[in-house]
Amino acid sequence: MIEPLFRCPGQQIRPFSHSVGISARCCSLPLQRVMTDFGADHAFGKVPKKLQEHYGIEMPVSTIRTVTENHGQQMNSQRESSTLPVVTGCQQQIVEIDGCMLPIVTTRTDKGDKRKKKILHWKEARLALAHEEGNITPKFDATFGGSVDDAGHSLLNCAVTAGLGINTQIHGVGDGATWIADQMKKRFGSQASYLVDFYHVCEYLGGASKICAANDEKNWMDVQEKRLKNNEHSLVIHDLNPFLEGDEIENSKAPVRSCHRYLT
Repeated sequence: MIEPLFRCPGQQIRPFSHSVGISARCCSLPLQRVMTDFGADHAFGKVPKKLQEHYGIEMPVSTIRTVTENHGQQMNSQRESSTLPVVTGCQQQIVEIDGCMLPIVTTRTDKGDKRKKKILHWKEARLALAHEEGNITPKFDATFGGSVDDAGHSLLNCAVTAGLGINTQIHGVGDGATWIADQMKKRFGSQASYLVDFYHVCEYLGGASKICAANDEKNWMDVQEKRLKNNEHSLVIHDLNPFLEGDEIENSKAPVRSCHRYLT
């Protein structure tokens, strides 16, 4: 059976039986997958060499770019059109989202030495995932440089793909960033709860322990961690209060205040 083909603009699809699945400007679905995989990970100009090295296939850069961008547009259309299905869905899902800043370098177009015209920008990439409880294969989505609402929509898209329904309970896990908790509430409403994950809290506690218990950091940390696991965060905050740095101390040198603010 012949695989579905990608048709380049203005090109008609004709049946063929070549084992690789290539005819005049047309590529089989498996070949499209390979090109899109390489095209998403590398500059388009490097993909022909990858194809030749791994599969022995020669393909022009223009075709690789057209195929990759075509599938990218389709993926974007799918995620923008996803809505909450009115179905029962799975019983419970675990969802997460987080972001990190990535450096982007651009070059001005005016005349002169291009090496001196490079400009460094920072954009936030946000990765979302969702999976049904007990399922170890998450559904992923991501945004780059968009708003927090875009990121929230990508999280919803993951949840829908993973089987979200009107009766599904959402267990959100992440760090203490306000925008994440806000998006959880906006996208899932009363179906969701949000839990600040243990790892992120312990990072802040570790910094505070050097001030609160300089001579007994390990035991102090053990006590606070047990309290956190029992949802006794008010006791942790109480132990931080006597060691709070003054407002005149800059944030980078005030680990107790940072931890206190994070928890409160």
